[in-house]
Order: sequence, then C-alpha cells, then structure tokens
Amino acid sequence: MILDKPLFIWYINSIVNKEREKIMSYMKNFMMEVQEFVWDFFDQDGNFVSKKVSFDDKVQTIKTKKEMVNMFAIVHGLMAAEIAKEEIFAIETADHFS
Repeated sequence: MILDKPLFIWYINSIVNKEREKIMSYMKNFMMEVQEFVWDFFDQDGNFVSKKVSFDDKVQTIKTKKEMVNMFAIVHGLMAAEIAKEEIFAIETADHFS
C-alpha cells in the first residue's frame, strides 16, 4: 500500500495537535489549581492569612508567603512555585486580570 505523502503528513499533524491540546489543557488546569490554592491564603482585602495545610502526611501551619512558595516548590515543583509567586504579586498589586 502506498500512502499519499500530504495525506500522511496531515494525519501525523492532526495527532500531534490533539496531543498538544491535551497537554495545554493539563497545564491550564494545573495553573488554575495553583492560583486557587494561593487565593485561599488571602482574605477579601488581599491580606495574607496563615492556614493549616496537609502534605507529606503532616499538618503544618503556613505562616508566611515565603513558606507557602517553598511548600509549592517541594510538593508540586518549581513551576508551581513560580505560578504562586506571580499570583501573589497579582493579588498584592491588585492586578488580578492581567
């Protein structure tokens, strides 16, 4: 069976695009989960509040923003820590929609 080269390339591209969409969807969900978790540490006025969290089978009280970012780095990796830093900056500067 001889495959038509343009048809074959189109088929491969469609598979790659579907996988890219899945990855981008996963990344978007990951970012939104991190952002929502960061918001749990702030009151309606944008002030940081301490909170008890459970990870690594321990319950700890996160008392500072730095502790929160470090917790993200340990549990979810450096990308989550960077997302958390950006969201903290957005909350503190009231720049929520940029």
